[in-house]
Amino acid sequence: MADASLRHLRWWWRVPLILGVLVAAAVALVPWNFLKPVISEQIEAATGRSATIHGTVTVDFFPNPRLSLHELELDNPPWTTAPRMFRVGRVSVLPSLGELMRGEIVLDGIEIQGLTLNLEQRRDAPGNWIFVDNTAPPAQEGEPPSKDATASPLRIRHLSVSDAQIHYFTAESDTPLELSVSSLEMQADDTTLKSQATLTFQQQHFELQAETDSLEAFMDQAQAFAGKFSLSANESQLSATFEVPEAPALARWQVDGELSLQGLADWLQWRDWPPLELDRVDIAAHLEHHSSQWQFSDIDIQMAESRMTGQLKLDTSGEIPTLNGQLQATQLDVAALRAVLPQSRKETTAIAVPVLPALRGELALSVGRLILEQQRVDDIHSRITLAERTLTLDSLRFAMAGGKVEANASLTSNAEILAAKTQISLQSLPPQALGIPLGSDANLDAELTIDLQSIEQRPTVERETLLANVRITNGRLSYRSEAAGSDLEATLGMVGEGEPPGLLLGVNGTFADKPLEMDVRGGPLTELINLETGAWQDDYGLEAEATSGGLHARVDTHLASLLEPRTLDGDVVLEADSGRALETWVGPILPPLPEFRLTGRLSRDDARWSATGLDGKIASTSIAGSVEFHNTERPLVNADLQAGRIVLARLLPAAGEANQGDPNDSLLAPLRGFDGQFDLKAQALVLPNGLELRDPLLNAQLEDGRFLADPLEFHVGEGSLAGSLALDATTQPASGKLDIQLDTIALSRLTDTFTPVEDRLGRLSGNLHLEMRETLAAERRDDLLLPFIGQLTIVPSELRFNDPQAGTELMLSLETQGLDEGDQRFHLKGEGRYDSVPASLSLDGDPLLDARDPDRPYAVNVKADIVDTRLQLQGTLLQPLALKGLNLELALEGPNPQRLNRLLGVPLPRLPAYSVSGSLELDSQRWSLSEMQGTVGDSDLNGWLALDGGARPPRLSGELTSRHLDIKDLGALAGATPKTDESDVPDKRFLLPDDPIIGDAWKEISADVSFRGQSVRAGDIPLSNVVIDFLLEDGRGLFKPVGFGVGKGSVDLILDLDAGTQPPSGTLQVEVQNVNLNDALQQWNLADESIGIVGGRGKLWVEGTSIAELLASVDGGMVLLMTGGRLEALLVELAGLDASQAFLSWIRGRDAIPIDCAYADLQARNGIIELDTFLVDTIDTTFTIGGQVDMNTERLDISLIAHPNDPSLLVGRSPLHLGGTFNKIDSGVHSQRLAIRSGTSVALGAIAGPIAALLPLVDAGTGIGRDYCQGLIKRSREAIDKADIE
Repeated sequence: MADASLRHLRWWWRVPLILGVLVAAAVALVPWNFLKPVISEQIEAATGRSATIHGTVTVDFFPNPRLSLHELELDNPPWTTAPRMFRVGRVSVLPSLGELMRGEIVLDGIEIQGLTLNLEQRRDAPGNWIFVDNTAPPAQEGEPPSKDATASPLRIRHLSVSDAQIHYFTAESDTPLELSVSSLEMQADDTTLKSQATLTFQQQHFELQAETDSLEAFMDQAQAFAGKFSLSANESQLSATFEVPEAPALARWQVDGELSLQGLADWLQWRDWPPLELDRVDIAAHLEHHSSQWQFSDIDIQMAESRMTGQLKLDTSGEIPTLNGQLQATQLDVAALRAVLPQSRKETTAIAVPVLPALRGELALSVGRLILEQQRVDDIHSRITLAERTLTLDSLRFAMAGGKVEANASLTSNAEILAAKTQISLQSLPPQALGIPLGSDANLDAELTIDLQSIEQRPTVERETLLANVRITNGRLSYRSEAAGSDLEATLGMVGEGEPPGLLLGVNGTFADKPLEMDVRGGPLTELINLETGAWQDDYGLEAEATSGGLHARVDTHLASLLEPRTLDGDVVLEADSGRALETWVGPILPPLPEFRLTGRLSRDDARWSATGLDGKIASTSIAGSVEFHNTERPLVNADLQAGRIVLARLLPAAGEANQGDPNDSLLAPLRGFDGQFDLKAQALVLPNGLELRDPLLNAQLEDGRFLADPLEFHVGEGSLAGSLALDATTQPASGKLDIQLDTIALSRLTDTFTPVEDRLGRLSGNLHLEMRETLAAERRDDLLLPFIGQLTIVPSELRFNDPQAGTELMLSLETQGLDEGDQRFHLKGEGRYDSVPASLSLDGDPLLDARDPDRPYAVNVKADIVDTRLQLQGTLLQPLALKGLNLELALEGPNPQRLNRLLGVPLPRLPAYSVSGSLELDSQRWSLSEMQGTVGDSDLNGWLALDGGARPPRLSGELTSRHLDIKDLGALAGATPKTDESDVPDKRFLLPDDPIIGDAWKEISADVSFRGQSVRAGDIPLSNVVIDFLLEDGRGLFKPVGFGVGKGSVDLILDLDAGTQPPSGTLQVEVQNVNLNDALQQWNLADESIGIVGGRGKLWVEGTSIAELLASVDGGMVLLMTGGRLEALLVELAGLDASQAFLSWIRGRDAIPIDCAYADLQARNGIIELDTFLVDTIDTTFTIGGQVDMNTERLDISLIAHPNDPSLLVGRSPLHLGGTFNKIDSGVHSQRLAIRSGTSVALGAIAGPIAALLPLVDAGTGIGRDYCQGLIKRSREAIDKADIE
């Protein structure tokens, strides 16, 4: 039994084994998916998010307990981009049973396979990896979760991840960063978490090693999470230590890191950036991140012998991130950096300018030393501003080659455009530093503004495109070199209408101790700079224009020749104010030249100069041809030239410039110094007096100081001249001889010297022989015309004027007289016919050369008898060739001024026989005739007149007086047609003058003329004390005042006419005072013995050009009042009795009946004067007068009606009628009876006021006139009262 017991005890272990197998079998066979809801609910409770297990749930106990979930998903919060936070193929959890039995949740391991994780950060809020406990109170919006929300009692000792994809969304981007994790192993103890992973980012493999605080520290916000890690790829490595104060939230963290990149070109190529062939780049920095702020400090970057330190701060909280900081570099080796730039296998001139990031901010930059390929720049300081994808360098300063440079620059590079602007200041910079080979001691100062105009953004931009859009808007330079004797100021800019524009360099100062002004024009920058190497192009084309003293040169050359000046030999343009200006550069030049401008091929072989293909100007004369000059002991000049218009006065030097060596030498002295042969053909030769000789042809020789031009031919004044000129410069003074033959020349076509009178004399022909002698240098005056001629003798010559159509043929003989007596005088005598009427002329004057003296009056004595008119002028002329002034006594007498019209070319009026004398003067274009005494017909006219031709418009002024003047003698001046003889009688039908006296001529002259006449006869009316003041300005004539006496009365007028309107228009105001009608109307038969005093006022509007037109257009009105007159009794009875009584009264006659008072109101419309109210008051009868006067047709239609003071209805009243025309007035009695008794009451009712106003105009001082009109006034008021009662 004991053995049986032992035998059973030996197999006891089999029971638990069997039970374990049964349990294991039961676990394996149990479907654990019933745990899905429980697990999901626990996950959702822990995370606050929806969780889903799409696969199965398995539980294993052997060899270790393991819970596996397949196809697990966890949703993201609603604000995220991705809908799921993660999706995992399998996650296995290995719990620690021992710790679990002790009540602790410890996982020996978690295995994750096939993970896709979406991490997303948001601005100013926790990321999606921060979970919220649903059992905790909800946090306020925007507040971070509480400690309980993130703290977890869970401990994990080992985490293994394989085949994971991590997508990280930053707060500023919608595109995630993607990271592949091949494997990740994390081992944790109570305090430390060690990690090792193999990662892939954008196809680059990385190895990660990290040692950090525990995962519990990461999940616990109460303590900071810190550690260190290294990330390596190939030989490059990033090592850093970090700290996250508020883990697991990543709103704040800081890193101290060091990055060492080996093989930088591969890394740049990995990022698709242009590669740099650098072996190594080392970067160290301290980085702090808080919310949206990134702080970089202790930055240290080293590469290619360059090092940069500093600190940066990036803030991404705004719409556009901001970047601020400071960067310092002890050395930047640009040459070394440029050497590592990628070398393209194919030649390219393109430049890649990246789009600038969207940043704002300001960076301070300083560089101790900047090493370029051929220069070193020291002490660079600047401030960099970032804004709107624009980078700005402010106050950039540095030292270079002993000079200083200051600059400001900006670059804009966005997705659309690329633009830049630079302002540069150079101070004491050697030109060699810029690659310009000038003097070794030279210094260059400059101020430049360079703009890159906006161009379209592209991945790469051609250098040619960049240069084509560069603009130099402001450039100022100065260059100094004491060794070279140069001190220049310059401006640099761009000109030209083309695209791109060219360069313009303006230079002013001293070059090689000579004054220099120069403009250099070049092509566009694309031609100046080698697009492949960036070096200067020596063959860059330039057009240089330079001025030195009076010399101006233009040369087509290249950059190399400008930087290294050489002797000019080729196509040039030369300009100078005289030939001596050229001597400073090329030596003495003969003969002396005035200002010139010449282009051509200029060459020099020792003393031989030649100019071929010559084209240009000397003075104002265009020149073409060739000139050869041998500067030997006796220079030789040979010229074959074609010229344009030669202005001789411009070619002849002033007396002080003719010979600067010997002031007493001759003007022609240069002719002694060289020989030559000259052939010249020109368009015109203008003499110093303005005379133009056309088509001159000259063949001349100069030998041993003797000059001979033969032939000498030219055309002038629509005619021609031919002759020869000989000059002898071997004697002193020099002499010459000129023989000319003239053929049909119009003097008025020569110059403005001649007046139109010469043209009306016809064409000039003949022979002229002149002998000349040069002025001695001591006597030469520069202010004289032809100052080099000291003596001019006219050898007897003959000229003739001929105009067959006008009946003109005058023969003139002229010569210089008094040669033997030493008192030279010019004498001219002419005889012949003018206008087919015999004519004679004689003129004696001072020597002709005296006429050129601007200060010496030239004496003349002229007598002429032409077209029946006698003229005598005696006195002096000032500069007679230009007629600057005159002082002559004039005597003129003739039958009619109109006879002189064709000779003078001035339309003169037809007047009776006249004579006038006075002093005729001209001073500065002001003509005046003073002390005038003259007669026209039976009238006298005295005073003075002046016409100022220098005023604009010309102004006529004067004061005229007359003792006796008959208007008929001057009727033509007022438009009347004069009567000259019985056969020339004008039409008597119309009396008013109709010749135009107002017109456009009023606009072409101004006037201020007065007239005073003692006795003036206007037809049959005698006038006295006539006063007329006439003022004409801008076509407006004002006659104010116009006054004259009629007996003891007076008439005053104001006439204002404006010729500026079409037709001319104006106003007439008139006032008549105390005029006796016996004088005014004595030519009317009806009023031969009527006596009365009349007064009145009126204003009329008129328009027209003649007196007839003015009156035919009259509008306005006039009122008249007459007192103290008498009307024959016949008029009273004839107008108021029966026909039988009128007949008896006509036979026996009646005594005169006094007129108490007469009143007339005349109204005019369009030249028709209506007698609206016309009353004549007598003792027993009041007369009304009605009708009209038509000034257009010069007709009248007037009726006189009687109104007896003792009225009777049976009285028959037949009006008296006046009709007909102005030149023939008819009178008679109307045959029909008229019943218009009420007319007098109406008229009387309207005149009381006007009569009272006019009474002062008829009051002669006795008061009687006032009494005469009181009865008429009384009856007018009674008529008004009667009308009111009715």
